[in-house]
Formats: sequence, C-alpha cells, structure tokens
Amino acid sequence: MAAVLDQIAALAQEIGLEPEVEDPAGLIRGELSVSWANLIDTQSRKLKRFGDVNPGLEGVLDPAIQRLAQAALELASLFDNYSSTPASPDAENLTEI
Repeated sequence: MAAVLDQIAALAQEIGLEPEVEDPAGLIRGELSVSWANLIDTQSRKLKRFGDVNPGLEGVLDPAIQRLAQAALELASLFDNYSSTPASPDAENLTEI
C-alpha cells in the first residue's frame, strides 16, 4: 500500500497537483446530512413507493425515524462551530418532507 501511495504522490508532483486540505467537520456534517436524507426516505409514507406497507408500521417506524433524523441534524449542527461552511439554518424544518 505504501508503494502505491508513493507512486500517487510522485505522479501528483510530476503533473503539479497541489494537496488540498479538506474541512473534516464539513465532511462529517455532510455525511450526517446524507444520513438524515436517507432516514427521511425510510418513513412509512415514502416506503409505499416500493409496494404495500403494513398499516401498523407508521405508528412504530415513523416516530423512531423522526427521532433519529432529528438526532442527525443535531449532531450535524455541532460541527457548525468547527466548519468553514455552516449548515442551512432552516434544515430542521425539513424533517417533515
């Protein structure tokens, strides 16, 4: 693995690529945003796109999904203080989509 990384570094230097420093807090917040979107898409009314859904699922699944989605938003907001690109201020209003 080290040899491959050395080859990549040599190639990057040869063609003049400069290393780019990424914002780790922004990356984490981005992953949490994707997780939030995936959670919202697993609510019972959205699952109906894929076929029949047990009517009792809404009362069990949806509240748990809402809590998890809210937790993802709250975790993402923790990284706003450490990131160069803050999250959308109205993101918490999107949990009902």
